[in-house]
Amino acid sequence: MSPDGSCNIGPMSSVWALGRTMVLGWAAASQTLANLERERQCVINFRIVETYVRRIHADRAILRDSTMRANHIDTDAWAPALYVFRDYFGTGHRLGRTRRR
Repeated sequence: MSPDGSCNIGPMSSVWALGRTMVLGWAAASQTLANLERERQCVINFRIVETYVRRIHADRAILRDSTMRANHIDTDAWAPALYVFRDYFGTGHRLGRTRRR
């Protein structure tokens, strides 16, 4: 709600889910964020879309040797570009491994 009691419809810059928690992004100076901080509640409407993977395409150069594990990605050969908040990053060097293999 806006200070005058009218409904505020505000776009979000980003949204993603972490388990059962939704993370919502608004500009720090937005009216929507100011209204939320004042009112301490809001209504969010969004469409839920369920998807599933039908096919994955991978370059042969990053597939593991068939004698090791056929049809698996070699994570040492895979170097994706990551898009994070309007910037692209590489994965850099490996920091370590878990005990699970």
